[in-house]
Amino acid sequence: MMLAMEEDSHKEACEHATNLKSWIARGGFPPLVRVTADDERYFLATDELAKVFCLAACDIAITRGNEPSSPELQ
Repeated sequence: MMLAMEEDSHKEACEHATNLKSWIARGGFPPLVRVTADDERYFLATDELAKVFCLAACDIAITRGNEPSSPELQ
């Protein structure tokens, strides 16, 4: 999903986001999330934080995937 979002493949990101939200809703675990600090250290997010991050990212991907095409998103 994140790669598709980075590549502006909004429909693909939306599909991945929908699947991820469904997986989490059924009790599935979120993907690992690493947070990088300015000094290049990274921290592994807790499952709770990873879940919140993933659901927020999914909402953004779904919103973008359902928007009509616009120059800003292409």
